[in-house]
Amino acid sequence: MRFSVMLDENASTESALALYQWIEADADARKDAAIAFASGDQESMGEILEIINFVVSTGFSASSLALSCASWLSTQSDAAGVVFQRGDMTVTIKDASAEEIRAVADLLSEGSTTSSGEGND
Repeated sequence: MRFSVMLDENASTESALALYQWIEADADARKDAAIAFASGDQESMGEILEIINFVVSTGFSASSLALSCASWLSTQSDAAGVVFQRGDMTVTIKDASAEEIRAVADLLSEGSTTSSGEGND
């Protein structure tokens, strides 16, 4: 399965790279996942976005990744949210609420076609 993680459109390249490095350092968040930092793959309102791309296997834990990203968010003063995107569905986390973590897990569940957290921003 493939999906992407990015910061909201107001985040800097440095913040996106810092999130990537945080995930890289968290063995639980990246277990059974190949991750890559991509700059300039997509555009939003004329601005280039930095994206962290994931390819995961069956042992991957979406909840661990969501918790790791929520932890990272708590250390940042300027980041408004982390956006998880799979296909055309997205979930944005702004804290570590159980609802947000569950929405990310639902979005990233193998075979998922809908998301309870779609548009959660």
